Amino acid sequence: MSNTKRFKFTESSVAKLCLPPAEGDVTKNGNRLTEQAYWDTELRGFGVIARADSSSFIVLRDLNRKPKKVFVGRLGAFTVTEARKRAREFIVMIANGIDPNKERERKRLEAEKAREEGVTLKAAVAIHVADMRAEQRAAESIDFIEKVFLRLYVPDLANQPLATLSRIACRELHAKLTTERGPATANRVVKTLRAVYRSAARVYESLPTAPTVAVKFHKMKRRRSPIAWAELPSWWATVESLKNPVRRDLQRVLLFTGLRSTDGKTIRWEHIDFEAGTLHRPKPKGGEDRAFTIPLCAYVLAILKRRKEENEQRFPGSPWVFPVHRRKQLVSHIVEV
Repeated sequence: MSNTKRFKFTESSVAKLCLPPAEGDVTKNGNRLTEQAYWDTELRGFGVIARADSSSFIVLRDLNRKPKKVFVGRLGAFTVTEARKRAREFIVMIANGIDPNKERERKRLEAEKAREEGVTLKAAVAIHVADMRAEQRAAESIDFIEKVFLRLYVPDLANQPLATLSRIACRELHAKLTTERGPATANRVVKTLRAVYRSAARVYESLPTAPTVAVKFHKMKRRRSPIAWAELPSWWATVESLKNPVRRDLQRVLLFTGLRSTDGKTIRWEHIDFEAGTLHRPKPKGGEDRAFTIPLCAYVLAILKRRKEENEQRFPGSPWVFPVHRRKQLVSHIVEV
């Protein structure tokens, strides 16, 4: 800080005299002068720091025998009278051993904490879904959270602040869903709640530990049993009896490729290489990192070639291998097998 200038602060004197250093002004050491200090003769320690880009009212007083500078406000945002009044308050705080800068930060954190603790589950879902879209997660997963999770399973919690969501409430939700919907659904809903909460906690640091920590999830056995050989003839007869040729072909392709239901339903023509005899799945369960390509037998290739010919008649221009007419003649892929 450079040479100081003292005078009684008034609106006119501050506007006229509190000017930044002139171009070429230097300190006693020969360094370029970037700011100029001005001090009020009416209130000791009340001053203005003038810079080329902006000027500010400040307070400079000793706190615990060390100089303490406190920002009062921008010149122009406060009148001299308002700034002097605020400066007096800071000077009193310093005289009482209170650091105004730390007190200001404490109040800011308290206000931020209060705001964060008011974040609702609905707002947290919006944060989580935005993260999922940024990560290019599957549309089905996003739809579940936006359209099913919030509206069907936890509608009563939508407007509840996350910070007030208790561990007991999470345990009760899990128990209720287990009884009404089954253990698999109970696990999925509460794990979704946990994921949503964690997404919000990455943004709002004051949120406590996710209350879902109190939930003991059901141990689920993965379905590994295929259609028994003895049942295949009956299953095949059922497939052959389907009146819808698109659904009939879908079932055949699923059987001969071993694809997951969702992977089969969402095949697009661009994923099939008839010359190489392969099928590519760019975004299977687990995301793009698990993309794979499989060879197709002659039987499946014949089904797909026939499907392409028939689709051009019934669903002209559709990119889906297994399309279906939805409402208002909208063409989409099959949703349910």
